[in-house]
Amino acid sequence: MNKLIKGLCAASLFALSFSAVGEPYVVLMLGSSDIEADVDAIIAPPTGTIVEPEVPAFTASGNDGYFAIGGGFIMNEYLAFEFLLNQYGKVEDTVNSNVTFDAKVRSVTVGVVGKWPLSDSFSLYAKTGLDAWSADFAFKELGNHDGDVSTDDTWQKTTDNDRGYSLFVGLGADYKIMDNLSGFIEYGFHPYAAEYKYYVTEPAITGPGGVIIEPDKSRYEAVDVDLTVSTFSLGLNWAF
Repeated sequence: MNKLIKGLCAASLFALSFSAVGEPYVVLMLGSSDIEADVDAIIAPPTGTIVEPEVPAFTASGNDGYFAIGGGFIMNEYLAFEFLLNQYGKVEDTVNSNVTFDAKVRSVTVGVVGKWPLSDSFSLYAKTGLDAWSADFAFKELGNHDGDVSTDDTWQKTTDNDRGYSLFVGLGADYKIMDNLSGFIEYGFHPYAAEYKYYVTEPAITGPGGVIIEPDKSRYEAVDVDLTVSTFSLGLNWAF
């Protein structure tokens, strides 16, 4: 969360640096997100145990609502700078009959927008820039339920969070409704290389007479999670 806050601060400073020379605007976007998570296999090491469910490599995918709010500065008819707070929603999927997985993703983006005016009111554009993302992961495993699986307390849940930075791209079309208001349609692509960390314990090694040669050990191991978020949205730009 700290990195996400720092990313927001950096985005604000980045945008404010252009406020003296650009025309400011605010952005609101609503749409849908397609989230895909490719997760490596989680397997207990030969000498240790884990609190996670052991699962083979799998892919979780799904759709959710997408929401973004932010602002930017129009430099001229061909160039703008923009920052956004993005909520991509959550993907929930079933790994097997006893295990489910979900991932919730959000980000702060700071980017440059290049426009190609086709008329006084219509233009195409492309954008790219830095994506400061954060993802929450969770496994839920079916526990001792005595045949009753109707309540959440029949599940045990393990979680992790990862965050980082990557590049994003977007393509869209913009239509000027009035002098200071534009509507647009946009496709965005956000690839993230994440990790899911899990806790491993190793029992003590004892010698003759029960003498402890090595004490209990614990450590974290990690598996790769390749996250891909695609968005399709409608939005409004209001210039001041």
